[in-house]
Amino acid sequence: MPTKPAMFCLSNRKGGVGKTTCSIHIAGALADRGRDVLLFDLDPQGTITRGLGYTDYYDDMDRDVTLHEVLLERDALDRISDIIETHPEFDVARSHKRMTFDTASKLSGEPRAEDRLELAVDELDRAYDYIIVDCPPSLDILTDNALLATENVLIPTYPEELSVQGLDLLFDQVDELEQWHDVTIRKLGLIANRIETNNEADEYLDLFDENFGALWDVWQIRKRVVLQRAITEGRGSVFTHDEECDMAAEFVNIARTLDETFGLPEIDADSEVVAR
Repeated sequence: MPTKPAMFCLSNRKGGVGKTTCSIHIAGALADRGRDVLLFDLDPQGTITRGLGYTDYYDDMDRDVTLHEVLLERDALDRISDIIETHPEFDVARSHKRMTFDTASKLSGEPRAEDRLELAVDELDRAYDYIIVDCPPSLDILTDNALLATENVLIPTYPEELSVQGLDLLFDQVDELEQWHDVTIRKLGLIANRIETNNEADEYLDLFDENFGALWDVWQIRKRVVLQRAITEGRGSVFTHDEECDMAAEFVNIARTLDETFGLPEIDADSEVVAR
């Protein structure tokens, strides 16, 4: 690749916080700004892959090379382009059902096990402005791969006790990786997601602002059915969905902040890049 893309992952140990939904809508917001985006589905459950209409691919056990082989077999690293599909908004590196069996456990015993995603990305035959990695809801070696390959993490969470506990586990994992691999993994911000109108949510939003607001950006995404419906209907992000959503503006704010953080230049509205 001629230039290194801006890379980050979305991770939280707690499932059900809308991590995948945020990944898709952030990718859509960046693409809407004219950025060339690769969305990487590292979750063995393949929620992005299936949600964007690639269920037949995900279920096809006759394929010779999938993400499972790319990560496990060193001679398959250069086949990474085989798992990428061009979506109307952004490219998608698709997960596969084979990942659900033993990818993480087998990978743990391999040489350079935590570097496989980075090695695979280095084999891409085209450049992107952004590579976004959607992690599984676990702190296993797949998440280690994402954190080390991107060295940047965006953290979706849900305003409740269990989700807050998941943050502590993620922070411990990041600290351990930084110590053992002599790297710095930047926390890009916190997305308080699927917020409902109740006192408990308000209390946790105040807690997030109090504990993290001085350190990172804290974005608030209110619960809107359309955010999930845009994906389940196979349309992609809210930016290509027929229904309007007031939360689209907050995803635009996230995309704008990411551009500023990574130092990407503004794109002229009349440029060819916007006409993706």
